Amino acid sequence: MKEKIAVVIVAAGNGSRMSQNQNKLFLDLAGKPLLARTISKFYDLDEIDTIVVTLNPDDYERFEEEIRKPFGFERVKVVEGGADRQESAYKGLLSLDEDTDLVLIHDGARPFTDEEVITDCIEKTREHGAAVSAVPASNTIKESSDHTFVDFTPVREKLYEAQTPQGFHY
Repeated sequence: MKEKIAVVIVAAGNGSRMSQNQNKLFLDLAGKPLLARTISKFYDLDEIDTIVVTLNPDDYERFEEEIRKPFGFERVKVVEGGADRQESAYKGLLSLDEDTDLVLIHDGARPFTDEEVITDCIEKTREHGAAVSAVPASNTIKESSDHTFVDFTPVREKLYEAQTPQGFHY
């Protein structure tokens, strides 16, 4: 029996950190909304059975008009997101079928992931039970307990910046 893989794309933000008065995922990126570019990375992969996008209900109509209809994303299920990324991911998980085997969580604002990263995350999740995409840290990190003086400088070669997708068995 074929393993059932789902991706939950969290996209319920409001653009506040970008000083936008709209969800940044609807911003045009080279002629295509950012969120449409992100969904495209998963939509045509044979391994992905289910795609869920968590949105703010205020964005449902815009999603239909600017993303689903123009790009033919009929298989994408839209569910209401939460107050933060964690709650949005949880609501997306609650919407999945019980027979889902493996889940990827992906940030809607990360349209540049590629097929190799996605399939590697799936393989590592199969192998280890969970996986997180990451890149080596390029900046020097400092630890400070009082927010004034540096207590410790971790060895950069041991540090990684977590990214998405992040996978686990459902």
